[in-house]
Amino acid sequence: MRMYSMTNKESTIAMYIRISSEDEDKESNSIKNQKNLLENYINSSPELSKFEVIAFVDDGYSGTNFERPAFKEMMEDIKNGTIDCVLVKDLSRFGRNYLEVGRYIEHILPSMNIRFVAINDNYDSIKNSINAEAIEIPFKNLVNDFYAKDISKKIMSAKESLMKQGKFLSSHAIYGYSKDEKDKHKLVRDTEAAIIVERIFKMYLEGIGISEIASTFNKEGILTPAKYKKKKGSTFNSPTAYEKSFWKKDAVLRLLKDERYTGKSVNGTTKVKFVGSKNHNYVAKEDYIVVSGMHEAIVSQRDFTKVMKLMGNRRTTTKTSEKQIKQKQDEHVITRVRCGGCNSILKRAGQSPRFKCRNKKVSIDNTCFDKSILVRHVESYVFEVLVKHIKNIVSINELFQSTRAKNEENRIMFEIEKEEKKLLIKKAKKLSQYEEYRKGNLDKQKYLAIKEEAEILIGMIENRILDLEKSIRSEEINAEKRVIENAKEHLDALILCKKMYDDFVEEIFIHDLDKIKIVLKNQEEYKRICKKKKK
Repeated sequence: MRMYSMTNKESTIAMYIRISSEDEDKESNSIKNQKNLLENYINSSPELSKFEVIAFVDDGYSGTNFERPAFKEMMEDIKNGTIDCVLVKDLSRFGRNYLEVGRYIEHILPSMNIRFVAINDNYDSIKNSINAEAIEIPFKNLVNDFYAKDISKKIMSAKESLMKQGKFLSSHAIYGYSKDEKDKHKLVRDTEAAIIVERIFKMYLEGIGISEIASTFNKEGILTPAKYKKKKGSTFNSPTAYEKSFWKKDAVLRLLKDERYTGKSVNGTTKVKFVGSKNHNYVAKEDYIVVSGMHEAIVSQRDFTKVMKLMGNRRTTTKTSEKQIKQKQDEHVITRVRCGGCNSILKRAGQSPRFKCRNKKVSIDNTCFDKSILVRHVESYVFEVLVKHIKNIVSINELFQSTRAKNEENRIMFEIEKEEKKLLIKKAKKLSQYEEYRKGNLDKQKYLAIKEEAEILIGMIENRILDLEKSIRSEEINAEKRVIENAKEHLDALILCKKMYDDFVEEIFIHDLDKIKIVLKNQEEYKRICKKKKK
């Protein structure tokens, strides 16, 4: 969130404010208190009070990673040259990841000529560049990192306690319920949607199939859960998701299998290593934290059990067990195959596997792929396309591979190694001078003069290394190399294998038997490789 204040000035300060559940001192770290502290600091400084001020606020975002909307918006403005100074209450507001905070303060912001001020840490980059107090910053970053990990454990422990109490912890209520206005951890019945849930269970228990239920709802124009949430004012998804939304078998099945409709709370279905992590690991069903009687039931436990038994009976009548299906899925070479009409993933069916769209019976506009196509025919076509694509990449690359180019790369690598050795020596010498100063063998004035000279030399060496690395290690060149190496690996392939498919294919869209669109990976890199051929 961005807020403006103190306009019509020559330069611009970004006041960065962050608060999250990991903060123990919530009063001191409140958005209001942080904003007041930062504004008072600016107003008391004759220099800073001349600046225009923009406030960037991340409310409820962890400091352990930098995937925060306001932070990203601020960095975008910095890249565009509209910000000159970043002001924070303290380093922990900027972030709690020691390595990343250090990278921003010591490399990224200085390289963009951005002044950085952390008020409570008494740090100002334009003053601390020639001040021994700057040495304290890496240590404070490390303390913040340890603090974040300690608090992370406490938060996860507190959440587990709430789970065991049967509290509802998700951001959005499940379809059929809304959050209690007085208690965000409690669900209350949403009558309009609950009637639809009841109807789904009733229809299924009457022997009506899942496809027919979805088709009926589409014909009647009943809003899908996504469209219903939008109607209620939710912004949890993208606009396109709402536009394309219609009732599908998956949606009906998901509701039928959700035990929370019996009044139970179901938590702990996934786990993370620490608060703020994006990596979620699924938990075995027997380890879920389930508590009965936490909200009004839409479906009786008896009816839910009947539905589960019906599903189990229908599964056992099929020729293939779930275990066999899983084994076959693991063997599948081509995946991410979609219907060209509804964009849904196509399912395999039959003894001789074929791709079919499960939504053709429920689709409203009849644009779905309404036939079936043998999987082996799709594999054969994909292999044919990839063979030509791979040969083209390798042939273009061979035209431009030369011994001279390789020798130049080796020379640059040797120069980098040489500069890195120099850098280590200078840093070690700088550290030894600090030790002498700390012991009292060197007076402050002399130490600061030596330190300033060392930092200038270190900066020059680091810039030299960066320039050398740019010439051979740019992201574009690395990406091109990966594409070429992958192509060489599969050049002599006789059949389509899983790795070959995953290296080159993003996804496939089937519109008709003779209309298959293959979306290839690394298109930008391929275009750059092809440009070389034209030069």
